[in-house]
Amino acid sequence: MAYRATKVGAALLSLVAACGGKTEQPLPGGAANHGTGGLASGGAGGTAAGAGNGGSGAVLDEPWNSGGATLDELCAMAGTPVSDACTTSEMRYRLSRRWWQCSGTFLYATQDSVGVEFADDGRWYLLVQDETGAAVRGTGPSYQGTWDMQDTSSMNGPCSVQVDINQGGMLGSFPLFRKKPTRVNLNTGGDGGAPIFVAIP
Repeated sequence: MAYRATKVGAALLSLVAACGGKTEQPLPGGAANHGTGGLASGGAGGTAAGAGNGGSGAVLDEPWNSGGATLDELCAMAGTPVSDACTTSEMRYRLSRRWWQCSGTFLYATQDSVGVEFADDGRWYLLVQDETGAAVRGTGPSYQGTWDMQDTSSMNGPCSVQVDINQGGMLGSFPLFRKKPTRVNLNTGGDGGAPIFVAIP
């Protein structure tokens, strides 16, 4: 079953049916406590940047000094809003990286997932911690899916690129980005609040 979001209503979507009745699992330790604080950034697969480097993506990634903050400390930083992505190539550039979950509920999360990687080939992977504490791709069908985009500006106004996150059903999102640190609110609604992530360096 597919659900299409509108920009105004994305945060109000109820999408339990989109995953065939699967109930989401909380992240270990809750939203603010993931145990290690200083998670290693290594792991299998993925790069920080995706295809295309135009528009405000360069602004999203402008250099700044995090002061050696851990991922949990980065989660506590509000960051500065950036303008909405106006093209699918810009959205792909912004989203194609590895993300550590700070808070909220990601509908496709598993009991052991700590984040998600959006690969620039149109696939996504839940991230889990290995024995060293590094975030790596989980294995098996429950830990992956596909994602694509559509420009909905004709319905929702300028710069309205919808991201469709697929795993059996479809979860529609209008991601909201911030910089310093690079973070994203997937803006999908649901119980537990919209999932918020920071980019894994």
